[in-house]
Amino acid sequence: MKSILALSVVAMAVLGGCAPKGERTSPSATSQPTSDSPFHPTLAAGGESFVDSGRVVVAGRDAGDAVQVSSLIAASHAGGERLVIGFSRADGFPASTLGEVTVEFLRQTRVIRVHLPAEVVSTAITDNTFTGDYSDRAYVVRSRESAALYVDLHLRSAAVARPTVYSAPALVSIELQRGGSTLPPWPSVGARVVVLAPPRDGRTTYPIEVEGYARTFEANVVAELRQDGKIRAKAVTTAADYVSAWGEYRLRFTDGPRGPVQLFVGEHSAKDGSAEGVTADLFVEGSGQNP
Repeated sequence: MKSILALSVVAMAVLGGCAPKGERTSPSATSQPTSDSPFHPTLAAGGESFVDSGRVVVAGRDAGDAVQVSSLIAASHAGGERLVIGFSRADGFPASTLGEVTVEFLRQTRVIRVHLPAEVVSTAITDNTFTGDYSDRAYVVRSRESAALYVDLHLRSAAVARPTVYSAPALVSIELQRGGSTLPPWPSVGARVVVLAPPRDGRTTYPIEVEGYARTFEANVVAELRQDGKIRAKAVTTAADYVSAWGEYRLRFTDGPRGPVQLFVGEHSAKDGSAEGVTADLFVEGSGQNP
């Protein structure tokens, strides 16, 4: 517990001594620790400018001592906000170094994705919600392909981002400021499932790729295309995790009903068989007969 509290203090120092979002800071807040702070993290690598889309490699070290995500903190910062991801070592104390980090700004899903080094294999926190102008919520997700972890920051409003990796202690900072093009509709978000694609309330065609992450029971994820109150197509898969982190999943519908349909993604209750998840309205274009 002491190590987690210490890391939280360090993270707040990197945030410039600012208060958690919801408490406004003075205009004099800075991005570096104040002179009387006992913490003086060194800048490992950072983006030179703010970006509104695309992929940025923010190099840490070849390998670090960070093995676990320990905190997700978002707070006000001069001119915007910062998300700070904290890490711990195998013994539970704050990590000093971090391997290579890659950041993707997936504007089409209003997500900033932080790919963590392979040696970061576990997490002490699975998600967090924020009340900021730009930061809405964050998830720690296990990838299907590599079993590696990444952190998805969901944006509340349009912003540009600048990622930075710190050493001593090991931290990833995502600085946010107003800017960039208008964001698309919100992803479909439920208590145990998030759907990033296809876009909610969007027009689409077959094949329909369904992507997101979940913490459904035993990682079972069900997707259904419904029309006129009936299930017209169904797909099932297993997410990459559900116990220790959110698990990434992918499903595909190669064919199904056209016109207005409802996409359901989630699970069926083991108790009474009821559907539990999220539903999005879609319009499927194209000719052909409905199944």
